[in-house]
Amino acid sequence: MLGSVYGEVQSWTVNLEKRTAVCGGGGRRLLRQRQKPLNIDPLVIRVVNSIKEHKDDECLKWLSESRVKVLAGKILPAGSAAKETLASRRKRLGQKIEQEMSLLGWIKVVGTSPHTYERADAAKAYKR
Repeated sequence: MLGSVYGEVQSWTVNLEKRTAVCGGGGRRLLRQRQKPLNIDPLVIRVVNSIKEHKDDECLKWLSESRVKVLAGKILPAGSAAKETLASRRKRLGQKIEQEMSLLGWIKVVGTSPHTYERADAAKAYKR
């Protein structure tokens, strides 16, 4: 079960003489342990190094010599965390990869599938 780790707590006041019940203030409580925060740095290093060295990797799809798509679903697969947690982790992963790739002269390709990068020198040549 990968839903929320919290459950709703309700407070009820029951009057048996009048046969009434009123729901009072509520709250939430922890039902099970939360997942530990994910350190994405090792994942980013792996991806960036694989791209830098032009390696074949299950989390990469090489579209050309100078263009690559990072398969975030292979790095952080569906079901590995609750929906919102997974979306947040993938977003952080993408932001960090984009930041590291820009330092290496790669740019994010706009108008394509997410997490697609191209060497900046190849992108300039393509636009001419």
